[in-house]
Amino acid sequence: MVWSGDVASSWKTLKDQIPAALNYTLSGMPYWNADIGGFFSSRNYPKGNKDLLYQELYIRWLQFGLFTGMMRSHGTDTPREIYRFGKPGDVAFDVIKEYIGLRYRLQPYIYSTAWAITSENGSLMRPLVMDYPQDKVARDLGSEYLFGNSILVAPVTDSIFAKGVLALDSVSTISQNIYLPRGDWYSFDTGEKIPGGQWVQQSFTLNQMPIFIKAGTILPLANEAQYSSIQNFQTLNIRVYPGKDGSFELYEDEGDNYNYEQGKYSTIKFSWDDKNRTLTIDDRKGSFEGMPQNHLFNIQVMGTMNKKAIRYNGTKMIIRLY
Repeated sequence: MVWSGDVASSWKTLKDQIPAALNYTLSGMPYWNADIGGFFSSRNYPKGNKDLLYQELYIRWLQFGLFTGMMRSHGTDTPREIYRFGKPGDVAFDVIKEYIGLRYRLQPYIYSTAWAITSENGSLMRPLVMDYPQDKVARDLGSEYLFGNSILVAPVTDSIFAKGVLALDSVSTISQNIYLPRGDWYSFDTGEKIPGGQWVQQSFTLNQMPIFIKAGTILPLANEAQYSSIQNFQTLNIRVYPGKDGSFELYEDEGDNYNYEQGKYSTIKFSWDDKNRTLTIDDRKGSFEGMPQNHLFNIQVMGTMNKKAIRYNGTKMIIRLY
């Protein structure tokens, strides 16, 4: 997997990583990553992780890194382990832990998207022009992108300290303009529905990042885990974002080998009928050693009170979510 090189730790460098990644993926290479926090940090931040200015930069870079092919913290001069940034209850520690946890929660979406890329081509980081070629704003926008087909991210690349804030906290906000292409979008954090085809201005605390979900998305989320090899998709939270028909194919395999090349994997297709408010879960296709025979799907239609927990045993189900 290609990375952006041994880059410097600076806000300008962080800002430049986004178009660098998008231009690279447009060349036909689906995976890219960067040294989270920058490789060389001592010149700009001689106190390293004890410097509040560096902590802010590192957190915003980590948030961006979550939505790349590999979330990889790496560099010289400054150790990057989470405990180097404080302890539970400290702002930096808590935000770092939250976003590492989010990466694990998104694993079903990321892993399934990786399979779609393998089997059907495509890219994990998608410049908006790939999905909205007629949108003149989207054509030249290098500050935000789609992560997979459904998640729009607009990483924060400006310092809150540069706006006059004197402390690292979870209250102070920074304002950012975000472009949402046509269609309806939902805030990942709040669930607020926002019409697209416009610029929106929103404010974000240090523990918030601009993340928006496209209407029609079926988003599978796992529980957090200490590491991926103990994580499975047997229990998943399935978020349905209404406003449009949509589908998603959940991919599973043994997770630690190349047996999928011999066909040892399974897929489960989810389809959302927006008009009739039904979620269809098709028959599971394929199998692999250790495959869970049953799943618990906790389904929620976002923006409504409609929730259902269902047990799925591999045979087709139609769930009405009025």
